[in-house]
Amino acid sequence: MLIVGAGPIGLMHAKLAKISGAGAVIMHDLSKERLELCTSIDPSFIPADQDNLKEIIKKHSGGRGLDVAVTAAPAPQAQVLVLELMALDGRVSFFGGLPAGREMVSLNTNLIHYNQIAVSGTSRQNLRQYRKTLELITKRIVTVNDLITDRYSLENVSAALDKAGRGLGIKHAVEFR
Repeated sequence: MLIVGAGPIGLMHAKLAKISGAGAVIMHDLSKERLELCTSIDPSFIPADQDNLKEIIKKHSGGRGLDVAVTAAPAPQAQVLVLELMALDGRVSFFGGLPAGREMVSLNTNLIHYNQIAVSGTSRQNLRQYRKTLELITKRIVTVNDLITDRYSLENVSAALDKAGRGLGIKHAVEFR
């Protein structure tokens, strides 16, 4: 399985994939720092950058391509990329929405058609799903504290916003003490 985007949403998808029995979970991101952080969160996550992504997928899929992929990045190229990497009968979730003005994407729909790829979008949960999420977290089946890479006092909130705005770290917590 491939997750494009090693931010908080991508990492939550990776954690859920692992507890659901996924074998290899490959994490792809343009940020080398985030790829390093994802393996510190779970050493079984397989980091893949632009240079080695196709090689890693080939190795872990026996050359077939991906059975499952999730885009958890607000980038049109993520949606284009995953379709090119899918196996026959693969499933893709476009979880990461695209920013206004960049929502139009040119996709090779023949890949979807001839490879019989199922593509779906996701953007919200219902009450039952929120309850299940809360249960997974409170029972510590899925941990979330390891997603917080930096903690700040209220006086340093501008530093937190700056670092988050530059895409550094994963989650930045402002503590009210």
